[in-house]
This record gives sequence, structure tokens and C-alpha cells, in this order.
Amino acid sequence: MTKPTITYTIKEAGTDPAYQASVNAISNIDAVHSFFILDNAGKVAVHSSINTAIGELITYCIVACSNLRKFIKAKALRRIHMQMKDGTSLLILPLAGKIIGMILDVGSSADEVINQIKSDLTGK
Repeated sequence: MTKPTITYTIKEAGTDPAYQASVNAISNIDAVHSFFILDNAGKVAVHSSINTAIGELITYCIVACSNLRKFIKAKALRRIHMQMKDGTSLLILPLAGKIIGMILDVGSSADEVINQIKSDLTGK
């Protein structure tokens, strides 16, 4: 499979080491079809999808789940995982300083992707 084109919608993300580490980590995961990296304000900083509306969906999901988390007094939002009609899935990970959304290929394991991205980003 060919690697998708990466677009920087926030110019500074192209030179920010934290964003570059995330882009490199995600790009090395075969199960990731496309991805979005959002800043903490919910603005898409980097993406590899032609469907940019998914960035808005990711922001909406994070806000809605954060509000729900406060209402039910849950500790922390760790991930959101949604199955799509075409068999792919949307995995959203709120991390320190950014939010990562990934479209995973059909049959991919979200747990395996999470383990790989965390080990790539933290070195553990």
C-alpha cells in the first residue's frame, strides 16, 4: 500500500519535534490507513486523509466524551474506538499536548496499534 500524502494545516507543526515524532510513529504502523493530529484546541495540525471532515468528527467526539466524563465523574478519557460502515475503524487517542485520530484498516487491532504508538512515542 502506498503511503498517504501528509498535509500540515498548521505551519509550525511541520518543524515541531513533538508533531514530527507522532507523524513518524503513525506512519510506521501498517494498520493505519490515514491519520489526523489535532492540537489541544481541536484544530487539525497534520493529516493524511482527503476527507478532512473527519477532523471535525474527532473534535466533536473528544468534546462530547470529555463532557460526559465530567458528568459521570470518570477519571480520564483514554481512547474512543468506533467501527465504521465500511469495516474500518476510527481510533481517537487524547495524548499530552495533542489528539491523534487514526483510520484503521479492516480487521486491525486497536490494542496493537495503541501499544505500538505508545512504545514509539515514549521509547518504552
